[in-house]
Amino acid sequence: MKSTKFYFVTCFFLFAYQITAQEINQSDSSFIENIKGINFKMIKIPKCNYYVAQGEVTQELWYALTNENPSQYQNCPQCPVESVSYNDITEKFLPKLNQLAKKKYRLPTYREWFFAALGGNKYKSPPKEDINEISWNYESSKLTPQPIMTKKTNAYGLYDIKNAYLPIYSWG
Repeated sequence: MKSTKFYFVTCFFLFAYQITAQEINQSDSSFIENIKGINFKMIKIPKCNYYVAQGEVTQELWYALTNENPSQYQNCPQCPVESVSYNDITEKFLPKLNQLAKKKYRLPTYREWFFAALGGNKYKSPPKEDINEISWNYESSKLTPQPIMTKKTNAYGLYDIKNAYLPIYSWG
């Protein structure tokens, strides 16, 4: 199978964790996962049975799991990993994450990601004047990745989410 590479100013690549039937009644609104000394927070999406990572996968976490950094813009461990393909994620990153975490992490579906990205606002994007407060964009980033989680969150506590569902949809 040919591996397609997607390139983004900030390649928004998150992962999800499905709650099992046994966990539904005891699930918290969030939990911290520690993998190889690197913490990341998983946020439970209200009225749903899954969690989504609070922020993008960093170059630091990608390197810790794969021993490589494919990013075009390196030397920024807290920047999102970019220049990765669907196959890189599903064959390298997620299997290692699942092995170490002893959980079943995966990419969110389009519907799951879209719902999480809206942050509870039904089919409503944030006002245009707020865009620089919630996400990096062409003008504010100067076309280079920026450290994750430096902007405001959506109502669910997720960072850097404006238009972020598009790569997931393209993959899924």
